[in-house]
Amino acid sequence: MNAPISKIMTGQVITVEVETPLPDVYRIVEENAINHLPVLRGGKLAGIISRTDLERVSFVNDPNSENVVEAMWDFLRTENLMTRSIVTVDLGQTVKDAAEILKEGKIHALPVIDDGKVVGIVTTTDLVRYLLEIIT
Repeated sequence: MNAPISKIMTGQVITVEVETPLPDVYRIVEENAINHLPVLRGGKLAGIISRTDLERVSFVNDPNSENVVEAMWDFLRTENLMTRSIVTVDLGQTVKDAAEILKEGKIHALPVIDDGKVVGIVTTTDLVRYLLEIIT
């Protein structure tokens, strides 16, 4: 568990800017089969948006909601929907550090920061995969 965070993080993380339209954010999440997307402002981490955030405002379970969804996408902006209070880990931290944060269950993704830039992301799924790897 004292392995470096880089052992389990996803590098070359996909990000969006705060100005990215929500339909584009949704498309990126869907096309890349990801659940968490760091949001940048001028290259710096400004927030994080999740698949759950997007689904909450998309009425995905209502087949008659297409017009409502389009209106919501026009009204809301990525900046309005993203979580601004972001918990991060530094590239120099360990898997154990990430596990300590994620065990609380309040968040499921940790952007990895190095010199002020997002260099990766660690999710609860990454942590579970690592744990399964070391116990088998």
